[in-house]
Amino acid sequence: MTEALLRPELIGLMKRRGWKGLTELQERAARAILAGKNVLIMAPTGEGKTEAALLPLLTRLTNEGNVMPVSILYVTPMRALINDLHRRISYWAEPLGLRVAKKHGDVPSSERYLRLRNPPHVLLTTPESLEIDLDWAPKFREYYRNVKAVIVDEVHELLSSKRGAQLLLLLERLARLAGDFQRIGLSATIGNPGKALALLRGSSRRESELVSGGGNRGFLFEVRYIDGAKDPWPKVAEIASSESSGPTLIFTNSRYVAEKLSHELQKGKLENVYVHHSSVSAEVREMVEEKLRRGEGCLVVCTKTLELGIDVGSIRKVIQVRAPGSVAALIQRTGRSFHRLGGTSMGLIITTDPVDLAEALAETRLATSGYVEDEILDVAPADVIAKEVVGSALSKDPGLTVEELYKTLKGSPIFKLSHEEFLSLIKYMKVNGVIDVDDKGSIRVGGTFYRIWRLRNGSDRPWSPRDFSDFFSTIPKRDMFAVRSPDSVIGYIDAYFVYRNLRVGDVIRLAGSAWEVSRIDEVNERVDVIPAKGSGEIPLWKGEGLTRSKEVSEEFYRVILDDGWRGYESGRVLEAIGSWYKSRGITIGPHDIAYERVENEQVLLGPFGSKLAETLGVLLVFLAAKSKGLDAYYRPSFFGVSVNMGDRDALSALMELGPEEVREAIYEALDYLPIFHERLAEAKYDLGKLGEVNKERDSTLIDEVKKFIINKELDVEGAIKFVEGLRKRYIKVHVIKDGPSPLSQELLSLPPVRLWVQDLAKRIAELLKDWAFTSIEIAEELKLSEKTVLNKLKDMRRPEYNDLRVIAFLDVNSDEWRWTLASSFNDIASSEDFAESFTPLDLNAELKVTAKKGYTWEPRETIVKPKDVVDRWNLILPYVAGTDEIYELKVSMAGYYGADYESSVTYHYVNANHAKLLILNAAAYLQRHSSSVGKVSV
Repeated sequence: MTEALLRPELIGLMKRRGWKGLTELQERAARAILAGKNVLIMAPTGEGKTEAALLPLLTRLTNEGNVMPVSILYVTPMRALINDLHRRISYWAEPLGLRVAKKHGDVPSSERYLRLRNPPHVLLTTPESLEIDLDWAPKFREYYRNVKAVIVDEVHELLSSKRGAQLLLLLERLARLAGDFQRIGLSATIGNPGKALALLRGSSRRESELVSGGGNRGFLFEVRYIDGAKDPWPKVAEIASSESSGPTLIFTNSRYVAEKLSHELQKGKLENVYVHHSSVSAEVREMVEEKLRRGEGCLVVCTKTLELGIDVGSIRKVIQVRAPGSVAALIQRTGRSFHRLGGTSMGLIITTDPVDLAEALAETRLATSGYVEDEILDVAPADVIAKEVVGSALSKDPGLTVEELYKTLKGSPIFKLSHEEFLSLIKYMKVNGVIDVDDKGSIRVGGTFYRIWRLRNGSDRPWSPRDFSDFFSTIPKRDMFAVRSPDSVIGYIDAYFVYRNLRVGDVIRLAGSAWEVSRIDEVNERVDVIPAKGSGEIPLWKGEGLTRSKEVSEEFYRVILDDGWRGYESGRVLEAIGSWYKSRGITIGPHDIAYERVENEQVLLGPFGSKLAETLGVLLVFLAAKSKGLDAYYRPSFFGVSVNMGDRDALSALMELGPEEVREAIYEALDYLPIFHERLAEAKYDLGKLGEVNKERDSTLIDEVKKFIINKELDVEGAIKFVEGLRKRYIKVHVIKDGPSPLSQELLSLPPVRLWVQDLAKRIAELLKDWAFTSIEIAEELKLSEKTVLNKLKDMRRPEYNDLRVIAFLDVNSDEWRWTLASSFNDIASSEDFAESFTPLDLNAELKVTAKKGYTWEPRETIVKPKDVVDRWNLILPYVAGTDEIYELKVSMAGYYGADYESSVTYHYVNANHAKLLILNAAAYLQRHSSSVGKVSV
């Protein structure tokens, strides 16, 4: 049968490799592809999906005799995968006289030159490189008119992110050039293959067919548990090294863990230990992949970079550190072992706490039952659509109008904007100046584009906020905060973790030591810390950011409460947890939740999944913040959520809300969520927004970002259904009164998520313009807690705040600290309302003024009289300050010098130009209160 389907040259190449013929999957795919259909080929890793697509496609095109540059486009999400595929595809294509080339950021300039000079018939590329060619390469773009087929590899990976939305819209733009080309997708097991095929097909009028199956691939899972280890890494390394035999992959959920574990393995003097993740150089990654292909007995600690279909030869065993977070990832990673047709894939999961153990067992049970999550993105985000609008303008297509572009993009089912919504987006982008539209509707690039996306001048100095090459990508570059002690930089932590979890006063662990957060500087992306006692942790390696489905959560509870752990060697660890709940008659499942109060937090335990737990946490903390301010917080997990909301009952608060009130509250709450500000920063430049985002002027941008978060990150409809279930009592609540229960303890060990007020400094500065307020007054006006406001005010005293810099002074009438802008300070001090606070009663009383230039500097002491400060300030300033910026300015009555009791006023971060008024303020206050005041500081 194979000989009848393929060209003789390909049959010969198959025999050279020892192949007896095509597999049943490959034969079914061949028939569909030879018939010219759009095809989604779905099978586990190692089933030969690439050849299933390529061989019949090469046969059809060469038989038709019209193979031209570029006839076949092969798109894959990973650069490393392209290097591997180039070898495989060249083996089949070059004997047919076809040139194969690759295009991505790591390709040497010599290869790029050859590709341009002698264009390939088969081009391997990424979505980002395709974007570049369609937008910015007018000469090479002409070859895309010859495209007869596009193969999209790792469909399950691409369609779960913005990159997939970008690619689907690019395919519609490509169809405008090349016509109705054949679309072929390759995917591992995917939750909703029908939806994936429909998205891939897009506007194509060809028939479509799903080809799924593969060999008799079996999975053998083993789950190990490390009991009660405070530092699990030595034991993890010990198990991993003892279980490795031949080429072994050790998957982790983050680069941090990969580096940590590889270090621990190397400490054990193991040889041939390597790391493979996205931050490792391309040369090192290729070296590691080649060692695996040669079957060398090496241990490779990796992230998802080796999860996809790179040929790594025959892997004997896959080890996963902690549960991978999804069934799809578990199957894909475990499938890397015995990477050949019909082999049994062997996977070991090493777990480090009871929740991790139960989750791992849940995911293995679901994997063996055939369940896989549906993680496909449903709607193209507005920033991705905007990128295609600008990219189309960059291409200078003379026939491209707004209406033509709408018709083109609407060909993809992922494009959900109505005609009116699209025109509104175009109008907003035009107002921002990133595009221009003439009277005929033709789109051109606007001047703002080159103000945003950085080009380099002759001196190679950047003059715009974003690198030009970043325009073509939808992969967000996450910012990092530097963590600084008084002496040095200790390390770096993810910006989202700072916004979501850290606040002044928290204790974190970094570089082997505990540190207390003394300041969070969002302007300069810096966290200042001081040494701390006790323990603290940055949970970088726990994989808390992974999204677990509701199905994983439900299976998690079945494992614990329905004895689903039986049959697993490590499972008995969970017996005591399950017994705790069962002995109290507590059931937790789709129609049962548990509720308990633990100190100042209220805990809801239920099979929510990550998105619903996050949504309930957001909803509850927003309701709490109206009375508690930003001191409210929540802790979400796939198995429950806790919230600190004071005396207000969480369940009662939920049941007071109707469906529309739930939607409105969540929509409003997004303004205070760290993820909203992160997504806003990702999206705004694509829509042409420079500068501060304004609620009125930028409502289009804000609305679209919120819609994306609600669609991708949250489960609003699930929250409405849950609230309705509570109200109508078809969700039963089991109240725990003798807790904390075991799972609540695990939940309460997670770091709290706090609300974040973006640009709080600007909001405070606007309020302080031309007046002086107390911190309580500011907090009440901004509806925030005084602690939050006071911490920010203290931070705003620093010189780097420039026009937003503030000063605190003592009001002699109310005995309160008042705050005002540094730029308004002179006018405030001379105003009728506050002049008395800067007027000493005795101008001849001696004052001791102590000034320190920095935290570790020796103080400079000077004796002055208020009269001298008023009349001779320019002369005495060098003696008083000795610097333009004073870290600490302390004023006391000289008569108390050396006494056990000292009345003093201390100011911090003082500009020397303002020291005069502050010394007079201290004198006025001390002379009125010297008998009753001790040391006063701000």
